[in-house]
Amino acid sequence: MFRILLGIAAVCAVLALGVYGFLRASLATLDGTVNGNGLQARVMVTRDALGIPTITAGNRLDAAYVTGYLHGQDRFFQMDLLRRVAAGELSELFGQGALEIDRRHRLHRFRARAAGFLQSVKPADRAMLDRYVAGVNDGLAALTARPFEYGLLMTKPRPWSAADSLLVVWAMYFDLQGNLESRELARGWLRDHSTQEQLAFLLPEASRFDAPLDAAEIKVTTSIPAEAPVWLGPPTADTHPVDSQHTSVGSNNWAVAGTRTVHGGAIVANDMHLSIRLPPPPPPRWRGMSICRNLHRQRRANRNA
Repeated sequence: MFRILLGIAAVCAVLALGVYGFLRASLATLDGTVNGNGLQARVMVTRDALGIPTITAGNRLDAAYVTGYLHGQDRFFQMDLLRRVAAGELSELFGQGALEIDRRHRLHRFRARAAGFLQSVKPADRAMLDRYVAGVNDGLAALTARPFEYGLLMTKPRPWSAADSLLVVWAMYFDLQGNLESRELARGWLRDHSTQEQLAFLLPEASRFDAPLDAAEIKVTTSIPAEAPVWLGPPTADTHPVDSQHTSVGSNNWAVAGTRTVHGGAIVANDMHLSIRLPPPPPPRWRGMSICRNLHRQRRANRNA
């Protein structure tokens, strides 16, 4: 019996070490010097105590490449989910459970639109996009093991493409506008059944709190219509208050002047109103990493901090 228990313990230990080794191998490179294909000059990457990177580069193309490299190592699976959400390709990873979502999203033909849009991109913009794509794929390939999520799904990551970067942008549509069909239909009905005076009050385009970027001032309507819409009618027992939390659309952003802060610095903040997704990893222990044209080793004591 003791030998059996010892054998089970040994098997469990081997499995635990194997899982740990796989997870460890799938983590991003945080120290040392690595090779960056096609860089024009040395690029430095430093991280703060929370693991947030800062890229110091001599030109935008190098910065784009290194940004992609970091994304490919730190966040490729999340990026993969975003492009698949936009293109309607989630079921390739998750099977039947995601098929209905894919059917709804494929109606927009975002992948085909991305391919068409790339044909008209300016050469300078396309060059930057291509450098970012190269960085993503190089960063992913530099991992010792594929990101652990693909191990759980028993599949391999598909390389990144220029169209995928556009799909990530368009994936925001489903977060911010994808469920607004009923709202748009309701607003259209109001326009067809209300006077201009009533519409100015019910559907104002701006408020006194708005600060236009392209004009000195913005016109705000504050007058109450002389007559209520004919469709309003008296309240009934079926009338319920509307929860503004569920009808609000958009994001909050604001700025505070340095004269109003204790430290004297201005504050710019933004709340994107996005749903909670995959949790971030714990802050990494980082001492320094640089990316340059030639791969070479450096002593641990000489790493850049």
